[in-house]
Order: sequence, then C-alpha cells, then structure tokens
Amino acid sequence: MTLTEKIFGKDSSELSISYFKEYFVKPKDESNLIEYKSYYDKYQNNHKFKAKEIVKNICAFLNSEGGLLIWGAPVESKTADGRKFYKGELSLISEFIDKDSFYSKILNSIVPLPTGVTLEILDDKKSGKQLVLFEVKESMTKPHRYDSRYYLRLDGQTLIAPHHYLKALFNQIQIPKVECYVKFDSYKYEEFKSISGYQKGGNFYCLRIELWIFNFSRYNNEENLKYRLNKY
Repeated sequence: MTLTEKIFGKDSSELSISYFKEYFVKPKDESNLIEYKSYYDKYQNNHKFKAKEIVKNICAFLNSEGGLLIWGAPVESKTADGRKFYKGELSLISEFIDKDSFYSKILNSIVPLPTGVTLEILDDKKSGKQLVLFEVKESMTKPHRYDSRYYLRLDGQTLIAPHHYLKALFNQIQIPKVECYVKFDSYKYEEFKSISGYQKGGNFYCLRIELWIFNFSRYNNEENLKYRLNKY
C-alpha cells in the first residue's frame, strides 16, 4: 500500500481537484510525512524560485522517512498561538507544469540520483490551473543534497540537516533484510528394504520441503549466504 492510499484512502490516479476542495474544508496540519504548499506567495512571484522550493522539500523527504507533498494547497493560516494550518480555497499553480520536465528537474538537481519519487498532476478544467501531488519514499542511498546543502524533515518543517545527523547518515551500516519461508511440499510412507541382506531400523516417512529465501533490500546483497535446519 502506498502512502497516498494510507492517508487519502485512494490511489493517486483516483484523486481529483474536487476531492482536495472537499479535503481542505476542514483545517489540516502538516507532519513529518505530509507537507502543504500553496502557489500564491505575496512575497515571491517567481515561478522558478517556487519550483526550487519544491525540489528542496523533496530532498528533505528523501533524507527522512519519505512523505507526501501537495503543491496547490490553501494559503497557510495561523492560530492565535502561532500553529500553522491549511483550510479553504485551493491556491493552484498558474504556470503549466509538464510532468516529464519537472521529473527531470528533480533527477538532475538532487545528488546522488534519487529514486522512489512519483508525481501526479491534477488539472482544474474551470481555471486551467493545476495541483501536483508528490509521493517520496525514504531513500536507500541517503544522504542527498540539493543546491550544495542537505535537508531533512523535523517537527513538520524542512530544515538544513545538522552536522551530527549527516555524520550518522554517512556512517550508517546497513545489512540486507533477508527472510526465509519453509514450504512443506509432500510426504510419503516408505517401507524399508534390506540391502545385501543387511537391514537397519524399520519403516519411515519421507518428507519433502522447499526453502524460499528473499532479499528485500534493494541495494544490499549478502555474500556466502548460509542457513541451518534444526530438529526439535
């Protein structure tokens, strides 16, 4: 199950502009796994700068636990105590977003090359504007950097990664995630036959089993794999 299905209960291809209009009727909070970005910014009208901010946030998700980013969400509001929330009219993207071009921008801007990033573009037929949903998986090759800096998600914010965090990522040791499954295929009753007049023991059962070993780690491989069957 994808993160989109877990949060929205639908696959990204089943979502629409009308769905998100209904979704933001009630106020929504950000978290480490979901971020909302409006297109309108009274302090910034440069589309290229806004696109760079999106790529920066994708880099942060790659270096953290992954997550969802909705670009075209309502404009940020704040409660009396300063807490951010998003509610009401969508702030859709007025500049046309080409899926292939933007995906290439992500791949060419983040180092090392990221994987596990998908985007779904939703068109509003009335206004001609768009909303883009990005789903980012936690990277197996982190840390990643964008514009010579490393970013991460912390307390629902995108921040420059501190030195100790980067050091831990560079020094991390990953081992393969290997799982083994035993399948009982068949058994049969055998009568012992003497060989050259020599007979040992009595009758016995012949049990046939199969071992299925899977490596769920994308980039880690175990050499000299060993297994042992114990009788209890």
